[in-house]
Amino acid sequence: MTRGRSFILGSLTLIWCMNMLATPAAAAEFESYTNPNSVNCLAADGDYVWAGTAGGLVRISRRNLSYRVFRTTDGLPCNFIKSLWRADEGTLWIGTIGAGLVRFDGRYFWWAARPKVLGSNWVYCVTQDRSGRLWVGTTNGASVLDAGEWRTYTTDDGLAGNWVTSIAADSDDVMWFGTYQGGVGRFDGEAWQKIRLFDGLADNCVFAVAASADGLKWFGTLYGLTMMDQWGCTTFRDKYHVPAPKIKMIRCDRLGRQWFGTRHGVSMRQDGRWRTFTIEDGLPGNDVSSVVVDDDGITWIGTTDGGVCFYDGETFTPVKIEGGLREQVVRAIAVDADDNKWLGTKDGLCQLKSDGSKRWFGLDDGMRNTLVNDVMLRSDGAVWVGTAGGVGRMLGGSFEWFTAEDGLADNLVFCLAESPSGDVWAGTRFGASRLEGEHWVSFTTEDGMSDDCVFDVAFDGAGGVWFGTPRDVTRLSEGEFTTYGTEAGLLDDLILAIEIAPDGLWLFGSACGLTFFDGSHLQHYYVSDGVAFNFVSTITQAPKELFWLGTGRGISSFDGENFVSYFARDGLCGDTVLDIAIDGDGGKWVATSRGLTHLIDDPTDGMPFVCLRTDRAMYHKGDGLVLYGGLGNQGMGVTVDAYVALLTPDGSVFFLPDFSMVPVPLLTDYLLPCHARCRFPLILEMTLPETAQVGTYRFVAALLDSESGRLFDTITQEVWELQP
Repeated sequence: MTRGRSFILGSLTLIWCMNMLATPAAAAEFESYTNPNSVNCLAADGDYVWAGTAGGLVRISRRNLSYRVFRTTDGLPCNFIKSLWRADEGTLWIGTIGAGLVRFDGRYFWWAARPKVLGSNWVYCVTQDRSGRLWVGTTNGASVLDAGEWRTYTTDDGLAGNWVTSIAADSDDVMWFGTYQGGVGRFDGEAWQKIRLFDGLADNCVFAVAASADGLKWFGTLYGLTMMDQWGCTTFRDKYHVPAPKIKMIRCDRLGRQWFGTRHGVSMRQDGRWRTFTIEDGLPGNDVSSVVVDDDGITWIGTTDGGVCFYDGETFTPVKIEGGLREQVVRAIAVDADDNKWLGTKDGLCQLKSDGSKRWFGLDDGMRNTLVNDVMLRSDGAVWVGTAGGVGRMLGGSFEWFTAEDGLADNLVFCLAESPSGDVWAGTRFGASRLEGEHWVSFTTEDGMSDDCVFDVAFDGAGGVWFGTPRDVTRLSEGEFTTYGTEAGLLDDLILAIEIAPDGLWLFGSACGLTFFDGSHLQHYYVSDGVAFNFVSTITQAPKELFWLGTGRGISSFDGENFVSYFARDGLCGDTVLDIAIDGDGGKWVATSRGLTHLIDDPTDGMPFVCLRTDRAMYHKGDGLVLYGGLGNQGMGVTVDAYVALLTPDGSVFFLPDFSMVPVPLLTDYLLPCHARCRFPLILEMTLPETAQVGTYRFVAALLDSESGRLFDTITQEVWELQP
């Protein structure tokens, strides 16, 4: 094991630290393809309008409509943004689905709050009351930041429901909470009150709450819009008032108007009169998620199916964000000989060409079903797709389809594979099928399969066909079926992925971890061994005998001994990985539930690297700070020294004394991914003294060759902030 050593401050190291601040290097370079036109929320801030989307944070200039998209590659912890709030002092608060609450100061993204501070990592709404307290609605309660201290309210305290979808403050600073299936909660600072179906609420499933300047309270529910005044509740469901009964969004603007967003358009109420707008009136999409009014009185409208537009009272003008994907969930990917990427999504097949342009294939282009679960390329130029409506073969731009009527075991196809002899196999919900001519021959449990549901198909060098199923793995050879499960040494019966390398290495991905067979021994690997997550859903072999694992929380490279893992915080579009493909240059293309990521520079084939993480991004004096970190890629045959320093707000440099590389104990879920990428984790604990300066601190680190003293060019830093 490589250990860090205590060291003396020298001029050479001091120069290194100062240079590192100016040009911090990353361990890997990521490029993202997401859907920034799926807008969940909006905020206005001077010359800019901010859009929180399923594909990142978009800043739009009101002056010239230019824009910039911030993604995980820019430091955003998560691309899926559900809520935005611009504070009076200019801070932009960002609520994410999966990464908690984030603060953006215009330059850096700060991880403001995560579990043990917030109710959960899924933040549905953020707002401030008239006293300046910050309220955050999560799937496990409502959290409030008051005078630097966090507190979370749940149903145990009187909250109507723990899944808080919306929060609003009225003119008396009374707080109103919309909850999923719990109705509406009212909190005056001392007592809680619940408003539910039997009190006149349209439905207990509440998506939006708002308080208008005329004293009315508005509640958007699954089955109607409820208006509450001093006499009681009135519900609107008719199309004169709202285009659809499910009300997703309510906004009361400073011009005295109320806006009600639905999946079929948006309604505006002004001076008691109602008006509805849809795509026929100029909206870019009908699924309206947010409305905001800028400093010039221009109304901006966000939709999840068409992007952003602004409305001047007469005309809707769309602002289209170019370069993104039309559908964010990328379920499968394949790369052809011309470096074109073929993406399977729930919205059809997408060809991402080598020049960056895209072509989509949908129902109008010959697709029988647009839910594409797998993509396979053959040497004759045909593109095969496994969908929820059968198997499609596209050649020369035309599709030919195979369904259960042609002998396919089922139309719901999970995977496609081509055998070394050229046979096409399909794994379906109700069996495995092999194409013979224009007809399919199917195999089920009646023939000897361990289960009818087939998640993956692979081939060994002896002509055997392997099937991953929910109950063990089955091998078909010369008409005979053999089943292998936990009794044979597999980690779990649920086999999601199989990879068989030509050199006799076998990998089985399951819901509990990875099983690796090197030809003589079986070995099991878990998160504690460096795997990104125990749910291993896809495995791909890359050059230089590297395997890439896609998991439910990131990706891992595996060389037979060591793992290096990456997560959304490192630059992936999303942590839930559905497929991985390797291009002709060795680049990794990672299909996730939140877009497509291109891993351009992979350090697993190069120098050692060091990774640092603090347990949170914001502290107060007297808090205990924990620094986690470790070394990666220690297979080079070199002796490495780790150097770590702390840089204070005034530029002073303090070197950390004699820290040790020690095994990491089981940690909370939101910290664990930070350690999985490190082969030799370290833990360093320190208490922040009362005399410490308020401001921005940096932990910086690098690795030096112990013999030559040469500085490896993989340097990382962790930034955090100290508040009073």
